[in-house]
Amino acid sequence: MFKEQFPFPPSKPEKDSSQEEQKEKTVEQEIVLDPEIEAILAKENLIVDKKELTEKIQKKSRHLNLVCEIKVGERVEKRFLKILNPHPEDPEREETDRRAFVREAKVNQFLREKTKVPALKVGSANLEPAQGRFYALYETLPPAEKIGFISKRREQMKLLTKEHAQKCIENIFNLQEEVKSALGEAKLSEEIADLEDVFDSYQGYEENVLAILEEKVFPLDGKVNKKGRSINESLDQVLGRRLGIANLRRKFKELFKVNRPAMKKEDDKEEVLVHGDLAPSNTYIDDNNEIRFLDWEWAGVTKNKLLATIYDYGNLRARAWNNKEFREALDEAILEKFEKEGRPEAGKAIVSLGIFRSHSMLAGFFENYDHEKQRREEEQERRESTEADIRKAFEIVGIKL
Repeated sequence: MFKEQFPFPPSKPEKDSSQEEQKEKTVEQEIVLDPEIEAILAKENLIVDKKELTEKIQKKSRHLNLVCEIKVGERVEKRFLKILNPHPEDPEREETDRRAFVREAKVNQFLREKTKVPALKVGSANLEPAQGRFYALYETLPPAEKIGFISKRREQMKLLTKEHAQKCIENIFNLQEEVKSALGEAKLSEEIADLEDVFDSYQGYEENVLAILEEKVFPLDGKVNKKGRSINESLDQVLGRRLGIANLRRKFKELFKVNRPAMKKEDDKEEVLVHGDLAPSNTYIDDNNEIRFLDWEWAGVTKNKLLATIYDYGNLRARAWNNKEFREALDEAILEKFEKEGRPEAGKAIVSLGIFRSHSMLAGFFENYDHEKQRREEEQERRESTEADIRKAFEIVGIKL
């Protein structure tokens, strides 16, 4: 349990409500919530918009996320409330969701207490199944006039600049160094229990990518049977056909082999923290253009520093699919850093392998959308962007297609 208090700036005092507002509050009081949720609100003395909370409950998402208020003495402060939704009909999913929920709270707490990495402060929480519904109270971040939270909407992603790209790469390496410094002789996997195993080695990376390429998809331009139904194909068949490569899997093995000397040097060293789900939607940018990473549910660990960078840089890059300037600036930041360190091959390895894995992985997602969605102009743009970047993965290290 987390017992810390929140020394955050107070919100403005509440104004006297009009008759209409009083009427809405009366209706809100009549809303009956799940007893476990009511118990959480009562225990933490939280003030919530029950109508908004009810609407979120009806969506049946993994979490209930709500900005709420709490009275601290004579003032009112804001909190971010996160409640885990149960899925008793699917025990495996419920266990995965619980582990991710606990992991996020513990990673935030570790970073906040033992490093200089900006992380959300965890106030109070329940992370024990025997004590009811899982929940956590986090600090809230102020809205920013320029960007703030990047949603998944394509127009917001286009606001990311070259400067943001440079700072994102700096943050990735700063995270690695801060955690290393904080640990000393301790092990990361012991400090933060139940971290995801990202890659155990460079060989583990190859196995992960080959599994991605073997996934079955139903592409818009795929083959159909006599009844007009789509026939599934492996992802490497689809991408290979689009890129004009007879055997993409074999070509990837060539990419893997070319980068082996630089990558193997970093195998089996100290444990490195990996964000695991880095994306524009998991970043927060304040008005000073300072960036922090959010949502540590899928945080993981690897013993290869370059693989950690490949994972986080690659995911961030692939998910910024409609902002070419930002993606290329990420590449340049990596290449320049390692050029200055006298290790240009390591920089090329990160860029080529990061692009190939993450862009292939996301291609597998949208090649499986229903065909009506795949026909949308936005998806066509995304497909073309992804395929151009997969080509770049080979070009970076001089492999001809």
